[in-house]
Amino acid sequence: YSYFSRETPRRVTGGVFSPDGSPKYELQGTWDNSMSCAEVLSSDGDNWDTAEQLTRWVKNAPLENSDKVYHFTSMACTLNEPEEGVAPTDARNRPDQRLMEEQNYPAANTMKVKLEEAQRTRRRARESKIAAEGSSAKYEPNGS
Repeated sequence: YSYFSRETPRRVTGGVFSPDGSPKYELQGTWDNSMSCAEVLSSDGDNWDTAEQLTRWVKNAPLENSDKVYHFTSMACTLNEPEEGVAPTDARNRPDQRLMEEQNYPAANTMKVKLEEAQRTRRRARESKIAAEGSSAKYEPNGS
């Protein structure tokens, strides 16, 4: 896209192809507004005869007061919601992250500093152990 072009801004076009390379679906729309899809009925090179385009995605209306949440969508605002069954290392399990999500910024910063200092202490202990065992010691990430 170019500012000087007559094309639709942010236009997206593409296709879904079978393993043998024949087109199965045509996709078109704009990356910030809507996308549609149509089954390819027949094709001759780059010329595709398609069924009617069906809208598959339309941008949601902005949230009320979206200017106060960085113009995030409702989906973006829920990405950090707590969820059962996630990996223990998932950032949503970090206590400082949770405090920040709850807008308790002073406590979040205090917790972050505490977590980082504990991490530094563990790293120093690992480095001391490796130095004491000599340079031929193998690093074991689980601390054993």
